[in-house]
Amino acid sequence: MEKVLKAHVDAMWARLAEENAKREKLERERVQQVTTLLTNFVSKDMPVAIERVFKKEFAAIGPVVAQAVLPPLQNVVATTVSESFQVNFLCLHLLSLASLWLVIYGKDIYVLAY
Repeated sequence: MEKVLKAHVDAMWARLAEENAKREKLERERVQQVTTLLTNFVSKDMPVAIERVFKKEFAAIGPVVAQAVLPPLQNVVATTVSESFQVNFLCLHLLSLASLWLVIYGKDIYVLAY
């Protein structure tokens, strides 16, 4: 009886050890699969996904930035051009007055260009 009981216990231990070995092998394979998936994602899929997100966000932000920046920029350019024309107009007006003075008084005037 003792020998039969010992044989059953030994058989149970052997089956338990075999099942544990199979389970550990499956766990190692699963860990390897997960590691491979994560590595592939980080090295291949994630940069593509990040690039797509950035392109979408920049495409959405671009018009907003343009609408915020362009009106003040247009105002600055318009003001600069307007001031430049006013200065040029004033210089031309002064030159015409000087020419008129020359005609009236007949004196020599030297005009320096700026």
